[in-house]
Amino acid sequence: MLAGLGAASVDPRLILSERAGRRAFSAWSRLIRLGGAPGSPGRLPLLALFCVYLVAMIITVVPVSLLLQRLARPLLAGRLELQRTHYELPSGR
Repeated sequence: MLAGLGAASVDPRLILSERAGRRAFSAWSRLIRLGGAPGSPGRLPLLALFCVYLVAMIITVVPVSLLLQRLARPLLAGRLELQRTHYELPSGR
């Protein structure tokens, strides 16, 4: 019923970056939770460190990752297309 509606479109160039980001956010969230309950002073230094980390990754790692993906595109094309189809289900292209 929802197939082919085009509600979800996936940019294959961002799939690998998104997956790496999800792993990093998971690790950082566990670390920040060790700092205490929401609003506790122990979390503030960890949140500040996370903000610095996030900006540094966006400025440095993401562009390098996109460049490497562009260079490896012929090798990754089939795999990325399969992942694109998977993430667009059920209402993608």
